[in-house]
Amino acid sequence: MEEDRLIKSLGGIYTSIYDIDLTTGRYHELSSFDLVQERIGKEGDIKSGFEYFVSHMVVSSFIPGMREFLDLDTVQERLEGKKKIYFEYLSPAFLSKTDTKEEQWTRCSFIDGGRDDKGKLLHVFFVVETIHKDKIKELEALENEKKANRNLEKLLKEEQRHSAIIEAMGNAFDSLYFVDIENNNMRRVISKTGYHDSYGEEEDLELGINNLVYSMAKKEEVTTLLEFVQPSCLHKRLKKNKLINHDFQNKDNRWSRLSIIPINNKEGKASTFLFALRDVDNEIKNIKIKNNVIQALSSSYENVYAVSEETGIAICFRMGKDIEKLYYDSFLKGNYEDNIKTYYMNEVIEEDRHLFYAIETPSKVLSKLKERSEYSFNYR
Repeated sequence: MEEDRLIKSLGGIYTSIYDIDLTTGRYHELSSFDLVQERIGKEGDIKSGFEYFVSHMVVSSFIPGMREFLDLDTVQERLEGKKKIYFEYLSPAFLSKTDTKEEQWTRCSFIDGGRDDKGKLLHVFFVVETIHKDKIKELEALENEKKANRNLEKLLKEEQRHSAIIEAMGNAFDSLYFVDIENNNMRRVISKTGYHDSYGEEEDLELGINNLVYSMAKKEEVTTLLEFVQPSCLHKRLKKNKLINHDFQNKDNRWSRLSIIPINNKEGKASTFLFALRDVDNEIKNIKIKNNVIQALSSSYENVYAVSEETGIAICFRMGKDIEKLYYDSFLKGNYEDNIKTYYMNEVIEEDRHLFYAIETPSKVLSKLKERSEYSFNYR
């Protein structure tokens, strides 16, 4: 009677319960539902019973794992120190007790059923239970965890790329700041100058901008620099530009350049900006020297052009009236090689055109100037 009550209570947990006699190799059903009972029978040879169970009641992808689990030659070893071992698998849709009739997550277990005085396993209970709902929740939780891990990995990779970009930019700029307008703060990322060592890495936006400007700029530069970095104007000023620049003199009387670079989100909008600072004193002084030279040349020559070796572009600083009438649009700024050829083919007599071959490309001009300060020739 007590055994019947126990089996009945276990039947509320397990869909099938079998007692397996390891000595005789026979099984005896203690509880099962009709569909299984019709196919397995109430008792019989355990090897035949297991073979039918594996072939008809386990989805094919789980069969190899199930055969390994049902190996009775190793069950005692696997149950050592344990009361129960189990294997989870999908059972065919026809065994489902639900209306959906879909493959069901199921768990089968071996439970220690008794041993002799020497500890040899004599009986095991083989039980089957449906775990579909719990398993689906578990798999969803695992998938969510994997998704979270993938997102975290993605964030870490983005952070690594971000760090690499910052490091690379740090080679080009003296100081870098993240300016977050939405959250009203700014954060120093890189600083190589003494101006920025006095304040922390993150601070209120207005306070940070004031500290930055007043600590760097000469007194007479402060007003225009503050207007340039005014947060409320950045979106409008950067609407058609990838960056904007402002050159100013710092307290050491050197020229610095502040560049503002927008960082767009997925929607293409920027609420975060990079403030990038670098010393451009030599660059600006060289430009002034070049402009002075060009201005001096312009007073002595009718036509003056500056040619970039890197791009091959020629920019006109002074154009004579005759050339202006014929070639203004193309000679004002254009390809040097095209312009020089157009000029000597149309304006130079055929006998003297060969003189221009020595200067028809920027590299040829530079080769002529390697050992001399100027190169000239007369032509008609």
